[in-house]
Amino acid sequence: MLLASRFLVLASLMVSIAGCTTSDDPSKGGFLSGLKNTSDGTYDRRLQERQKNLEDVQDQNLQKQRELQRVQAQQQAVGAQRSQSEAKLAGLQQNLRGMKAKLAGAKTEKGRLAQQLQDLENQAALAQNDSFSGDAEKTARVEALRREKDALEKEIDAAIRR
Repeated sequence: MLLASRFLVLASLMVSIAGCTTSDDPSKGGFLSGLKNTSDGTYDRRLQERQKNLEDVQDQNLQKQRELQRVQAQQQAVGAQRSQSEAKLAGLQQNLRGMKAKLAGAKTEKGRLAQQLQDLENQAALAQNDSFSGDAEKTARVEALRREKDALEKEIDAAIRR
């Protein structure tokens, strides 16, 4: 009977142990759960899954770093292009200001030349209507007006060609 009672105790102990719930998480299982998971490879599979997840995350991080480097390189290229464009625009604006100054100068010169032409026309009209001067004086005056006209014409031609 002693053997039978031992057998019953052992059988009931095995039934109660078998009825214990086990866990794949080492922090939640007990000794028996740890023994079971170690013997059937559950811990190794769990470790391999965690290792694979870690490697996946590291690969993703590496891809993100490379993408960040590409974006930064693109930003630098765009910044360089923008700087070049801004420099070209500044040069263009400076050229336009120079042209504007030339045009203003040309307008001033045109006004001066127009005034000289008007003065020459007035002098020619006065010379034509002059009835008090002698022929020699009139001839000298006409010759002086012709020389002024030739000089003015050269100035006007030079101003037009600029």
